[in-house]
Amino acid sequence: MATSVEDKELSVPNPAQMQGEIKQFMTTKEALVARTMAIEVKDEDSLLIANDFLTSTLIPLRKQIEGKRQEYSTTLRRLASQWDKEFTPAIEAVDGLIGYLKEGILSYTREQEKKRQLLQEELDRKAEEERKAAEARGDVSQIPETIPELVPEVQRTMRTNGGTSTVKKVPYLDITNESLIPRRYLLPNTTKIFGDLKAGIEVPGTKISYRDEVSVRTK
Repeated sequence: MATSVEDKELSVPNPAQMQGEIKQFMTTKEALVARTMAIEVKDEDSLLIANDFLTSTLIPLRKQIEGKRQEYSTTLRRLASQWDKEFTPAIEAVDGLIGYLKEGILSYTREQEKKRQLLQEELDRKAEEERKAAEARGDVSQIPETIPELVPEVQRTMRTNGGTSTVKKVPYLDITNESLIPRRYLLPNTTKIFGDLKAGIEVPGTKISYRDEVSVRTK
């Protein structure tokens, strides 16, 4: 028998027992189909028969099935939660180490790219000075030779025996001023709209409509 959800020590429910109970419910369902379909609501007597069968048989049976489902599902969820708690510290520890090395790679790459930019700016400055000096001397033949040297790009992909790591530029949404976002991008708050309408507040483009439903309460 499955362990009660109230027990502190949980064990895995017996699959064979769960399947047996499900099969039993399905067998019951097959037997109820004919009885249910035989009820045709066409007068007050049949109306009472339908209500009696609904409240004394079908609704209680559904509650019984739902109770079993919750019993097994809750037990399994609690077991899964316990297992997650056991693994979580190890996962978090490894995630922390992964994050540390990733941040190290990012910091080093940014530093190298900053150095490359500064070096390229210095080479560009010297090339421009040489061009102006050659121009001032009237040595036009030297001007084409003053094209600045290009600093090699910083390596963003690292390959080792274990695999490859690549520093990528990943796009993301950066909202700089929410008030400027067009209204068509804002999702309607249906809960607030419904609450305002019930309170008598008019909301253009909306209204409260009604549909017929059968509400059943059992003892």
